[in-house]
Amino acid sequence: MTELEDPPVESEIAETPFPVSAPGEKFITFELGDRLFCVPASTVHEVVHSLATAAVPLAPSWLLGLGAFKGEPVALIDPSTVAGQFRPLHNAKTKTIVFHSLANHTKFALPIDSLREIITVDASLLRSGEYVHEGRHLTLVEHDRLINSFQENPF
Repeated sequence: MTELEDPPVESEIAETPFPVSAPGEKFITFELGDRLFCVPASTVHEVVHSLATAAVPLAPSWLLGLGAFKGEPVALIDPSTVAGQFRPLHNAKTKTIVFHSLANHTKFALPIDSLREIITVDASLLRSGEYVHEGRHLTLVEHDRLINSFQENPF
């Protein structure tokens, strides 16, 4: 039979430093074409695989189409509205970011080429437009401004 050692005395227990989270806000980074973007994590409801999209006749240019997310309609934003001209990648990494709705309006979603990571950054650095992450310029997508602009100019 193996003898059990006495448990260490409190003074013998080395304090394990817990990682201190960096000051700032959490952002989800993603790619559209060869560009790197981010959205505040607090605005994201869920990231899912691509949603089936139904075209909407006479839709505004920013509206890619309508999809269904958990039985509710979701308006899919044309990624070129955010990224300008780009060549979308259609592969296994393609995802859709579903945003929280603003004031109980329709949910909006943005198809993306690939999801990268969650980072913590001072939001003012991102808003300055000069933030570089891993050697690449990182562009902030302000979900509330984007969606409010759609609602102000629906067509």
